[in-house]
Amino acid sequence: MWRHVVNNGAGWDQPYRGLGVERRMHKMRLWSIRIGVIVSVFYSGLGLHAVLQGDIHRHATFMVPGGLTLFASTIAYSYSALVLRRLGAGVEALGMLLLAMLALFPIFLYIGVSYAWMLYTAPAIVMAIIVGFGALKLGNRVSRASYLSLAFSYAASGILMPLAYQATDVYGVAVLLSLSLLVPMIYAVSFQSYTLTCSLRPTIWLLPASVLASIASSVALLYRINDVSSVLVLSSLLFYAVGARLYAAAKCQRGTRAHQYFALGHYVVLASIAYAFYAVLTSSISVLLHSILIGFIGLHIAVHAPMMVPVAAGIPNARRFTPLPYALLLAAAAAWRYSCIVSLALVVFSLLSIVAIVARKPRLR
Repeated sequence: MWRHVVNNGAGWDQPYRGLGVERRMHKMRLWSIRIGVIVSVFYSGLGLHAVLQGDIHRHATFMVPGGLTLFASTIAYSYSALVLRRLGAGVEALGMLLLAMLALFPIFLYIGVSYAWMLYTAPAIVMAIIVGFGALKLGNRVSRASYLSLAFSYAASGILMPLAYQATDVYGVAVLLSLSLLVPMIYAVSFQSYTLTCSLRPTIWLLPASVLASIASSVALLYRINDVSSVLVLSSLLFYAVGARLYAAAKCQRGTRAHQYFALGHYVVLASIAYAFYAVLTSSISVLLHSILIGFIGLHIAVHAPMMVPVAAGIPNARRFTPLPYALLLAAAAAWRYSCIVSLALVVFSLLSIVAIVARKPRLR
């Protein structure tokens, strides 16, 4: 499905043709994506294991700046391949270098290196510039808005990173990246991929509105204005749901199991948004943040990863679609306020169920 949806049919997996250097760039891009995904999974494992040991510092460092941010940036690099290629092979190679810098960021952050935030700010701002310039060359309004929003998210999070680091160290960094990069990145990608897949016409102005509201919520939270932050992040979720028309996900059901999985996932995303509203009314800002991280962000990973990663990384896909990851992640988001360990177990099982969708059984010889 993703071969025909993303980049208006250009496809992530289409190799360069013609010059040998272009074919080599294609192979380098595939391996950069594969390595980025593997390293992000490793970081996520470190972050999840830290929960069992009660090491909140390690959990915050390797879960958000490490696993989630690196995974999202790896997929964003693949997603942006079309616009980067328009600027030349050198720019695409630069994107690989930026990914490598982002992969080092959580390590330097964890050991407390001075000015570690520069390992995020520098590549984020450069990424914003090259993606933004590439986006301006696109003719499709939805695609252009999507890539510009992605670029703006990188720019804003990169500029705000020193503020977050100096204000509350790694915890501020995790909050900033969650609300000023990860959530806006979901908005940017889904406004194009979801609406194209479902043949829907999005309300484009609600895309920048949702991105700006989410980024503003991260700033408010850094200054401990929790009530304002909660209102802003919930507003951004609502703008996204209405603007992308998540309520019309039934139009994605075209008979294939992939489309049914895709449609069901976005209905469950709506449920996670409803739970975020409930979390604000009944609990603390910490519960709200984890409901977004596990529920909203986690569910989008469950929706897109089984179709995006195999195409982007050039690996086979068994396509054994099942709603199990959705149920586990929604349960994990709800369980976090009562038991972090139970929530952790549900998250781990959900990740394994996502892998099971893609992984092929080895053939006996």
